[in-house]
Amino acid sequence: MRIEPYTPDYLDAVVRLSLRAWAPVFDSIQNALDADLFHAFYADGWRISQEKAVTEVCAADDTTVWVAIDGATVVGFIAVKLTVEDSMGEIYMVAVDPEAQGRGIGSQLIEFALNWMKQAGITMGSAF
Repeated sequence: MRIEPYTPDYLDAVVRLSLRAWAPVFDSIQNALDADLFHAFYADGWRISQEKAVTEVCAADDTTVWVAIDGATVVGFIAVKLTVEDSMGEIYMVAVDPEAQGRGIGSQLIEFALNWMKQAGITMGSAF
């Protein structure tokens, strides 16, 4: 497994894996919330909302994204936002394809991002 900078060529794979990875999370949220409240948050369905969110994050100028590649397959991604003037960093999104979970890919992505933030001079972050 290797970690590479995100390019737009990876968008479809990143969106697809993130929707598979987050399906159990949204199922849990839907079961915990009143149906009308869940519908109010996700009127077009959570998948549409999340696809839009992932697409926007991958294109955002203030976000750095990397992908985890196993062979020729994108198996995970991580998105990091920095506020350099405040020396703060945030792991904004992270997902690993369910078929690749349990192999330490998420941990490797997080460790990679934390090291990158430290090298960028960030001293405070959501995972420090």
